[in-house]
Amino acid sequence: MSSGIVVDANVMSEFTQALIRDEATAARSLIDSIRVTHGFAIDKKGQIEQQWRNTCGNQYFGEWLVQALKDGAVRMVDTTPDAARRKKLHTEYGFPRAGYEFTYVAVAVSAPPHYIVTDDIDFWEPKYKTAPAATKTATKQGRKGAVYKYLTKKMGVRVGTIEQAISDHDFDNPNLIAP
Repeated sequence: MSSGIVVDANVMSEFTQALIRDEATAARSLIDSIRVTHGFAIDKKGQIEQQWRNTCGNQYFGEWLVQALKDGAVRMVDTTPDAARRKKLHTEYGFPRAGYEFTYVAVAVSAPPHYIVTDDIDFWEPKYKTAPAATKTATKQGRKGAVYKYLTKKMGVRVGTIEQAISDHDFDNPNLIAP
């Protein structure tokens, strides 16, 4: 079984911007750390890679990705479709049916340490998509929301923002799953 941290394109975009500007940011620090520790997990079908490329652009990020693939820091993971859980997440919790969100979940389920780094409110509470920024921030910081609870308790997948992932640095510790 391949392993690695699953990183959403929004986080990779922040990393790429820091890389281009040669700035020390939390996103750059986290991505640099994951690259030399756990590595990254992406799907073998190439959906995550395509979203990364679409979001980050190909010039600087493309060079980084090619080198990370060569170094073995980015690993391709086989995923098993779970139509029942996908349907439940969508119908009961409002998790997007279209898009790449479920691909991130499927990869995290298949790749230890079962962790997704993202800033997308859909991974906490999709109903807050149009909520004020303060509500979204409080939900993420408090590790609350129906989808977050389902992912952690029923699927064994932990979700964190950049800052949470930095503080969770011990991704293999099962005690990091919030109650």
